[in-house]
Parts: sequence; structure tokens; C-alpha cells
Amino acid sequence: MRRSRITEFGLTGALVTLCASVATADSADLRPKFQKDRITYYRTVTKITQRMETPRRFMEQDINREFGIRLTVKQVHPDGGADLEYAMLYVAMDTGLPQSTLNIDTRKPADSASDPEFNDLSAVMNRPILLHISGDGKVKGFTGAEVVLEALPRGMAHLITEDTLRKDQHLRMPGRKAAHPTKLDGKWEDQSETPFPGGKLIHSIGYTLKGIDSKAHTAEIVAESVLRFEPAKDVRVAVSVEDAKSSGRLTWDLAKGELVRSESEVHIALKMGRSSGQSDGGMSTQHTTKTTTERVALKDLNLPADTKGGDIPGGKLGNKPSDE
Repeated sequence: MRRSRITEFGLTGALVTLCASVATADSADLRPKFQKDRITYYRTVTKITQRMETPRRFMEQDINREFGIRLTVKQVHPDGGADLEYAMLYVAMDTGLPQSTLNIDTRKPADSASDPEFNDLSAVMNRPILLHISGDGKVKGFTGAEVVLEALPRGMAHLITEDTLRKDQHLRMPGRKAAHPTKLDGKWEDQSETPFPGGKLIHSIGYTLKGIDSKAHTAEIVAESVLRFEPAKDVRVAVSVEDAKSSGRLTWDLAKGELVRSESEVHIALKMGRSSGQSDGGMSTQHTTKTTTERVALKDLNLPADTKGGDIPGGKLGNKPSDE
């Protein structure tokens, strides 16, 4: 009996120590944690509203996009980084512009007459790309990306690029690699880039740890960004930023060291003219992007029964993972 009680006390003490290392009432360890062979599924839903106006024309377009991915930890490195196998399992997208409507969902049978590029897009689903991740969750490089990216149909080439892969991974990691826990209301900064028509957006992001749920082992993080537009070198028009703002909120799993859910909204208004001194014939644009990413179970992705989230047609980077 005595040995049993000692063993029980030892187990309880170990659990208490583990929980204490994850979070206390006023601080939390926000570093990403990677465990070899762990599989996580995410669903991302994005709604983009675009308004473009010229002296002669006004156009508005809504784009709704949803995709599901699988992340598998293939290797963990001594510096806290890892190699993650990334596979996009499906894409669903529709546009709200009557003259160029596009409505596809790679989980459903395609009508090749109405969606001529569907079959090509469906063929690159579930193909693996290896992401080389640093200890703070940033993408250092890729293996196998060119195989998938080159297979994309021309009209869909913007859907998956190395830039979008970096951005998507950044949204799943709050960029925190502190050797010590972060205090409640503690702040830190990071920077990211987003591809944008005519150039790119530079996000200077300020994070704040706003809440800790010790029972659920989660943390609430808010993000506010200062946006700056950087035009591409080959763009020969003057671009001025009329308005730019971004905000977001993340729920972080302290035990697993990974994202549970994130919500973000980016709004930018640009004015483009022929040159810095001319606005005649120019165009004003407004873009609002709302994105929600959440960790889900495989069944929540509503994949076809024969997919099972693990089949990798033509895959070369890893073994078929389990469905658990």
C-alpha cells in the first residue's frame, strides 16, 4: 500500500511539474513544440472583398476560399525546429463576379465543361511538401515544393506559392522563441510579408499575451499590425496607401505548442496613378481579407471516403501517415 501511494504521489508530482512548465496564472511558455510523427489537421476559410474604381468604371468582387491541410512532424531538431510534411487535402473556392464566375471544390466530382482546370487542380491535392521550420516556427526552406507548384494549372498558380506557404505557416505560429515564459500582458514583435497585386504588404506585427486558461492549457494572444505597401520593381505606376490596418486574435495550445484557432482581418486602400504627379486615369482599390484558421479532426474536413486524409498520389517525401 505504501509503495502504491508513493508511486501515485510521484505520478501526481510529475503531472504538476509538467503543467507548471506550460503555464502559471501570470505567465506561459509560448514556444512551438514539435513531436515526431504527430499529425494535425487545419481548416482555413478566407473571404476577400475587392472594390476597384476608375473614372469610367466601378467593379466589386467577392472571393470565398476554403482549404484543409495536414501537417505531419517528420523530424525534430535539437534547436527546437522541425521538418513538417505539408499536404493540402482540398480546396473549395467561388467568386462573386458574374462575368467570370468560378466555383470549384476538389472534394466533389468535377464538371470539366464548366471547370476546365478542375482536374489539374485536383491532381495536386494531397501531394507533400516538406517545410523546414526554425525553432520559432518560421519557414527556413522547402523540399519538394517545385514539384507541386509546377503541377498547378496556370490559372491557379497564385493559390499555392512559396510566399503563401510561408504566410500560412506564419499565421499558425505567433513567432515566439523566448527561453523564459511570457508574462501576462507581455508584448513582442514580428514581421511578415504578404503577396499583393502590384507588390507586397509588409506587416510589422505587435503581439500581446492577453489571457491564460490554466485548466484548458490555452493562451489568448491578440495581434495588431502596421502595414506598409512595397511596390514591385517592374510596376511603373505611382502607388499611395490611403488606409492600411490589420488585427487578429489567436488561441494557443500550451501543452502541444500549436495553434488552436486564429482570426484575422486586413484592410488596405490604395490609389494608383500614371506617375507621382498624375492621378487622371488612375484607379482606387480597396481590399478586405478576413481569415479564420482552426485545428480540426480529420472527419471535420468532409473528405471523400476513399481519401482518408492519408493517401499521397505520387508522393515522394514520406510514408503514408495514420488517420488518427
